[in-house]
This record gives sequence, structure tokens and C-alpha cells, in this order.
Amino acid sequence: MRQCAMSKGLKVQFIGKVINPPRLNRVPSEHKGTYFHVYHINKIACWLANQGWNVIFERGGDTGVVPALRNITINTAMSKSTMLYSILHEAGHVRLFSRPGYVEKYKDGYVRLTNGKNKKSLLHKMDVLAEEFDAWKEGEAIARELNIPLDWKGYKTDRNRSIKTYVEWVVK
Repeated sequence: MRQCAMSKGLKVQFIGKVINPPRLNRVPSEHKGTYFHVYHINKIACWLANQGWNVIFERGGDTGVVPALRNITINTAMSKSTMLYSILHEAGHVRLFSRPGYVEKYKDGYVRLTNGKNKKSLLHKMDVLAEEFDAWKEGEAIARELNIPLDWKGYKTDRNRSIKTYVEWVVK
């Protein structure tokens, strides 16, 4: 079985893959900055891989999750802090998928896209919006569980910017 190696000798067994992760060129510190963010981005990627998810880092791609393929894609063109917040958010979706009752709770949201039903209805849009909010909340919980200190102002700024796009989509 492959291992997901982190600095300081931490190794995590996993069945998923981490493809093209950001490089950690120096020892991470407790201070904010690029190396801090890269260390924690890789920590979350390893956590996801351990759950059986493939985490793909690519420049210019869409950040998102494809449950049927168990793939998470992170756009590396973003700032490192935004990459950190985004991977936490996508990990939040992963946690929501694993919960009993997920399909029932969000049946008219993203689930609806797989069954060919009308994706323009207000019911669909509101379930998507609800799941997006919940995924950000789960991302916060995952950060606490993995002992990842967050810049809450930055996290909320990125969360609000993302949620705003969904709110604008709902009211169209």
C-alpha cells in the first residue's frame, strides 16, 4: 500500500491518490505564509486520500468534487490561502456525502443532477445552496479536528465570496 508522506516523518496509509501536490520546500512553521498553507493543504490531501479520494492539483482547472469518480480537483492558480480554504470546503462535501441521510437531506440539490430532473427549479437551487453552506461548516470542523489554525477573517472572506456566487445564481 502506498503512503502519503508529510514532513517531520508523519506517514499516513491511504487508498486514494494525491496527484501533483504543492511542494513544501522548507520546514513548516507556526507562522502564516506560503509554507504554512502548503503544509496544511498537503495534510488535508493526505486525510482525503486516506478516506479513498483522489486529490488532483492542476493549474487552471475548476475546483470541485466528483463523487462518482471520488475525485477532488484543486486549482493551483489560486493563492495558497484560498487553496487551503477550498480544499477544506471540498473535504466538507466529502464528509456530507458519507453521512447517513445525505441523499434524503439534499435530494433536490446536486443529487438531482444525476437523475436528469429539472435543475433550474428553485427547490433544486435552494438545496444546492444549503449543501454549500453546510460544506463550509464541515470544512471548519475538519480544520479543528486536524489542528489546522485558520485565519478566520480570510476563511470567511473566501466563504462569503463563494456563497455569494450561489446566491446570485439562485435569484436569477
